[in-house]
Amino acid sequence: GIRDYKVTGVQTCALPISDNHVAIAKQAVGRLDRGDLAGAERGFRRTLALAPHFPEAHYNLGVTLVRQQRYEEAIEAFRAAVHDNPRDAAARANLGGCHARAGRREEAIEELRAAVGLDGDLVSARLNLAACLLETGAAADALEQARAVLAGQPDHAAARQLVARCLAILGTPPQ
Repeated sequence: GIRDYKVTGVQTCALPISDNHVAIAKQAVGRLDRGDLAGAERGFRRTLALAPHFPEAHYNLGVTLVRQQRYEEAIEAFRAAVHDNPRDAAARANLGGCHARAGRREEAIEELRAAVGLDGDLVSARLNLAACLLETGAAADALEQARAVLAGQPDHAAARQLVARCLAILGTPPQ
């Protein structure tokens, strides 16, 4: 399965974002934290109307849309966040997760590989990548990703389950 998304804090990026835009975005994050998804969406969209290249606002709009299970729209929000900040591993991981939820495994794998390349410690990206690889028949590659998680977190239950599934498909006994 696809792992849940996290809400990033609002930060001032390298682009000129006014204090007013940041304040609106922070209010929207507060609404998101309180579960007011409609209010959060309005706030992030208002922020983006005023500051269209604000990657954290795109990212958090994506989180808001995912929580509403509006994956196609979330893809566009995360894609914009990645466009404005290509080195944002979490945005790439979430873009990949949304592609997976929408049934686009190849696009998911591409973004999840990019996320892992940017941040090899991003466990959710590795697990989602492993799951997508397994679904496309690449059990050996999936095994490598799951084992990478276990190297850092030997007791990670989901990674252990993925390793067991991969080994069963590959016909290799568990070690």
